[in-house]
Amino acid sequence: VDLDPLGAVVTRGTHGRVASHRGQRSPSHHRTMTELGGLPGAPPPPARPEKKHAPTMNVGDTVLLEMNGDKWAFIKLKRDGTAVIGKHKDVSLDPLIGAPFGSTYEVDMDGVLYPAEPDPPEWNVPEETIEAIDDERNNADVNDMRNNSAQGLDQHDIARLKREGKSGKEIVEMLSTNSATFAKKTAFAQEKYKKKKLRKHLVKCRARRPTARATCEAYFHKQPAATNYMRYDALGMLLALGNVGANAQPLVVETCGGLVVGAIADRMGGAGAVCAGHTGGTCNSLDIVRLMNLSDAERESIVTAPVTELMKARRRWEAGELPEEVAKDDDVAKDEPMVE
Repeated sequence: VDLDPLGAVVTRGTHGRVASHRGQRSPSHHRTMTELGGLPGAPPPPARPEKKHAPTMNVGDTVLLEMNGDKWAFIKLKRDGTAVIGKHKDVSLDPLIGAPFGSTYEVDMDGVLYPAEPDPPEWNVPEETIEAIDDERNNADVNDMRNNSAQGLDQHDIARLKREGKSGKEIVEMLSTNSATFAKKTAFAQEKYKKKKLRKHLVKCRARRPTARATCEAYFHKQPAATNYMRYDALGMLLALGNVGANAQPLVVETCGGLVVGAIADRMGGAGAVCAGHTGGTCNSLDIVRLMNLSDAERESIVTAPVTELMKARRRWEAGELPEEVAKDDDVAKDEPMVE
């Protein structure tokens, strides 16, 4: 059985006669063509990839809490653990245990975490799009007044709404509706007003995985001097230009709190070794490495050694000394495992 270019099924008889059955295809032929992807001789279609699940937060993991996009905190997750989130103290972190990294939560009036609902689409419009909207309104005639007389709701009304269980989004919508100047503002000013009130009346936190990028981003906004003002894009470029990958053996000398060493160990995945060199008598701080949830193999791949002793060992190796003789010398540095 062959297939001619016009899609007809060609049957060759015992005497060489050719019979064409255009438009008639046997079930077995149809099944074979389907398995081969619809083309003669084509390989079978690839199997569907298995659905990947996001890693979950477990007891002992470090979680990076991002609160309203302007505050960050590294939390060691444990049973009955608490944290300060916004104006709420001793917020229980038990809802995080078993949940996937990247989950977003809100804090109610009682200081309890609960899964957050997605923001309305109009709240996530980029500022460039809002500025491009043709708007004839002008903020020059808008006067919000310092005595807050333009707002129809006072503090007692807002407190009452919170006691009634109103969410932060509902409170912001009521504030916008009861504002005498909100309708006169431009679209950009209205979005700015909503975001400002939302941060005041709603605490939304996202439990991020402390990856190299997330850790670098958090330190850049929270404590940039600890990482020598390293940005995550510069860190990614550093790893790319350094050709960091599995089975590599890079030598790293940094004063970024261990951010570069941890990022390299995370990218190598435990295959290879990264040596954190130091010029002084003691190793530079590697505290950030302990925040990145590295596996046992990734932590064991990190060793420290003085750069001066490594240079001495290299000169002796170039001089032709045997490794056994070098190892017996007391002046040669021995790799010091990183403190767990």
